[in-house]
Amino acid sequence: MPFRAAFATILAAATLIATALIAHEVRPAVGDLEATAGGSARLVLTLNGEALVAGVDLDAVTDTNDSAQADAFDAARALPPAALEEALRGVLAAPPLALVAGESILPLTLEALTVGEIGNVELPRDTVVTFTAPVPASADALQLSWPAGWGALILRQQGVEEPYTGFLAGGQTSEPFAIPGGTSLVGNVLIWVFVAAFLLMLVSATAFIRARRRR
Repeated sequence: MPFRAAFATILAAATLIATALIAHEVRPAVGDLEATAGGSARLVLTLNGEALVAGVDLDAVTDTNDSAQADAFDAARALPPAALEEALRGVLAAPPLALVAGESILPLTLEALTVGEIGNVELPRDTVVTFTAPVPASADALQLSWPAGWGALILRQQGVEEPYTGFLAGGQTSEPFAIPGGTSLVGNVLIWVFVAAFLLMLVSATAFIRARRRR
């Protein structure tokens, strides 16, 4: 749809600008969730793996340099992909996030973990984590409980006509969203407006802080 495409374009542009400006500044994680009742759910998270390994509280800082774990974060950022993956598997062995159907917590299985190359250590690198879970045939809606300390999450439902989109802070749980879709367009637009505004404010704040540091 043209209206949704326009918002997607604005959001993508804001994200690219933010990524270009941000080094140690905290970015929201992104979660893509696809599920089928009587089948399975697949949650693909793009996040900051170094912060999880270093134990940085992403709810408490906007820049990892301001964290008490700044040195541990920098050390993790310098790790080769295989070493960071091994450390992350330890952190995610008992994942603190939860996917819920009704009153049932669905058992999450770590299916895949991909860490980007080291590259420029002054820039963030993405880690992609994939979880799967069985979904009961009786389930009609899901909720995602996002862990405290993991920062913000942009949650996007995939594979349906009217997808749910949510913005969660650390420690929050999403509202129930229908597995076959059905979230209102108005709700989605408001969410994306909020997310785009958040990213643009982050870009402005980052530019202001850097300008002050140069003085």
